[in-house]
Amino acid sequence: MSKRIFHGDYVLWIVFLIFVLISIVEVFSAASTLSYKSGDFMKPIYGHIGHLLMGFVLMLIVHRIPSRWFKVASLVLPVSWLLLVGVLLLTSFVNGAMRWLLATELCKICTVISIALILSRTQEEKSAHPAAFRYILSVLAVSCCLIGPENLSTAMILIITVILMMIVGRVPKRQVGMVAGVIGIAAISFVVLAKITPPSVMNWMSEQPGIHRVPTMMSRVNNFGSDEEKEWDVYGKDAQRIYANAAIQHGGFTGIGIGNSSFREYLPQAYSDFIYAIIIEESGMFGASLVVLLYVIVLVRSYRISRKSPYLFTSLMVMGLVTMLFIQALINMFVAVGIMPVTGQPLPFLSRGGWSIISSCVVLGIIISASRERVKEENKTGKAGRDNVTRDT
Repeated sequence: MSKRIFHGDYVLWIVFLIFVLISIVEVFSAASTLSYKSGDFMKPIYGHIGHLLMGFVLMLIVHRIPSRWFKVASLVLPVSWLLLVGVLLLTSFVNGAMRWLLATELCKICTVISIALILSRTQEEKSAHPAAFRYILSVLAVSCCLIGPENLSTAMILIITVILMMIVGRVPKRQVGMVAGVIGIAAISFVVLAKITPPSVMNWMSEQPGIHRVPTMMSRVNNFGSDEEKEWDVYGKDAQRIYANAAIQHGGFTGIGIGNSSFREYLPQAYSDFIYAIIIEESGMFGASLVVLLYVIVLVRSYRISRKSPYLFTSLMVMGLVTMLFIQALINMFVAVGIMPVTGQPLPFLSRGGWSIISSCVVLGIIISASRERVKEENKTGKAGRDNVTRDT
């Protein structure tokens, strides 16, 4: 029965089901503040389970689609750009955040797939055609300029992912180095601006549509690691980080037991941005290590699928999508343990949040689709590996 429903890499399916179990338990534990506000103890977890079921159904559908059909994402990408423009111009409307998340998740996936298509179709004997760089830069620039004003960390994840794809896709090193250099200069400039921008300018920017979140990002970067941040101002803007660190320290090495978190009441985003801190508090190093191990398994298995894919487009697409997913997970965990400033990135598959869960499920479904296709090719040819990777036309 399971073989009729689940195809492709069974390890990825098993890891996904483990993620679902952990997510349900931890969100149920961490969402006590939502239960108090709604007056219904079970309402938050019912909504979360509903999103997980929706993501699971989409995975079942997506993993049955031949991986090469996802090239159509290059046609959907301009639609996601239009959605982002519309949301940025209409941020004052109700549910604007939800519409922005939908458009952003769609844009992220379509951008990675489109760049995989560009790289696969511009391959020459020793490297990608020089024109590939211009096409990639154009696509990346539009996507990041539309995503960045609302969520700079998402744009940075996309940039890092694309740079790695360019390296694997044999874009000339000089061009890759040029992009990395420009991004480095832009990052340093942003940090400097965060330090020197007057409060009056910050206040003005916070009232302007499209850039109203930029002052928040600058403030987080400016305060990260400063003496001001280290003060225990539990009512200040860095309260989430303070309580997250306290939760981790409270859990210690062994944890205090599932459902026994003391700091979930104080963390406004305990069930989302800081769910990793709650996992550590309740299950200690075992839970922290298990979550990391699960993401590493997804990364390794996906890279294996990418390496053995018979089609270059599929190989690059899988590599790009899993890299984006893994970087997002790393950023969330780094924020929870205090290595990075707060970014607002949810933990894939584990954090409560509709479009984030659905997007992660779709990404994993695409990867499993590629593994299913690879198995079919192996059965036909009796061999697998990079020797039979073909150039898409």
